[in-house]
Amino acid sequence: MNYAAFIITYKRPDILKNTIDALLSQTKPPIKILIVDNDIDESARSVFDINKDGIFSYFSTGSNSGPAGGAYWGLKILFEESWEWVLWVDDDIIQIRIYAY
Repeated sequence: MNYAAFIITYKRPDILKNTIDALLSQTKPPIKILIVDNDIDESARSVFDINKDGIFSYFSTGSNSGPAGGAYWGLKILFEESWEWVLWVDDDIIQIRIYAY
């Protein structure tokens, strides 16, 4: 199963980096990771290499739209790209486990 993930973030670049590392270390990591940045200053841009294996993309909401607004954009963008499976992640998670069969 191939899937995409999006991470909602707001002014926590160090925590975002740890979340990205956790996602990429899974036995079945996502094919694509969309960063949904709620920070008008776009602090998340510095955390990842958008060209790394073509896995990352970035979207700035242009304001602090909160978790609901970030989720709206993450789901909208990835479903418009025709992803059937999408993982929704907040940047301040403690642990991620994705199981694939």
